[in-house]
Amino acid sequence: MFIGSTERCKTRVMLTATVMLAVMLPWSATAETVRLFNGPPQGTWRPIAEQLKKVIEATTKDQVIIEPGGGLSNVIAVTSGKGQLAMAVSAPLFTGLEGKPPFKERLTNVQTLATLYYQPAYIMTFDDKISKLTDLKGKRVSVMPKGYAAEAMNQLVLKMVGLSYGDIREQFLGEVESADALRDNHIDAIMGMGDTNYSIAIDLASTGRLKLVSLENDTVAALQKANAGLYPYRFKAGTYSGMKTDFTTFATTVLVVARSDYPEAKARAITKGLIEALPDLQKSFNSFKGMTKETMAKDVGLPFHPGALAYFREAGIAR
Repeated sequence: MFIGSTERCKTRVMLTATVMLAVMLPWSATAETVRLFNGPPQGTWRPIAEQLKKVIEATTKDQVIIEPGGGLSNVIAVTSGKGQLAMAVSAPLFTGLEGKPPFKERLTNVQTLATLYYQPAYIMTFDDKISKLTDLKGKRVSVMPKGYAAEAMNQLVLKMVGLSYGDIREQFLGEVESADALRDNHIDAIMGMGDTNYSIAIDLASTGRLKLVSLENDTVAALQKANAGLYPYRFKAGTYSGMKTDFTTFATTVLVVARSDYPEAKARAITKGLIEALPDLQKSFNSFKGMTKETMAKDVGLPFHPGALAYFREAGIAR
């Protein structure tokens, strides 16, 4: 068919606009479906993952599928190529970087986009006879499901005081299941990890029976020596209903990580989007209330993705 001069002009304009858009959005030609690994559907991570999905889709134009997982299994999923992005916990990442079990070799293909928030460890009970970690011997204890970072950490915590799963009656229950089981007297204690305003602890504290079991300072120091992703953490009395004394524990950090081969432009865009979304995240989740753009960009000893680091430097919040 013959194309007149008007039509040729329109065609040139359309082609020019397409080229300009491709230059402005270098990932537009490669938009794809990406998998974001987080926690189980009923877990405390899922609402946060939904917000992360919105940020990722808005900044990259990719379609995000949220996959269930845990802080440890998510790292394995990303490194094995099952997904491109994940919520993860810094402690198992340090374990992976050192090539310690359950990792068969050193991790080299996962990097950090941003720190989301701090995640302390909790030992919760209704039993007045449980006042220290060694009192868990012989007790029915929920240690979280296999694949959770908390479950891996619980094994390490018990080891620090000379205990193992052989010394307790371990049960691999999820967070909500654990709370229900403790209420119904089906277990004696819960070893878990949550945010600084943990919904499970708030719920159990409403009974007026919750007791938080502190760790000894030397136990926390030993944990920190065993894993660089752990550090001391203290809750002040009154943080939870009925909490009359300070609570000493340890904490780790929750991160967003990506495969090392994830496109740099997309990594930069997501990181920028997360920093800009912080006010909205703080309105929706208590765990983000103490965070700033500087703490989200803080170097916790894990390698940053080049795209994330590029944005932090451009924004003047990282060297």
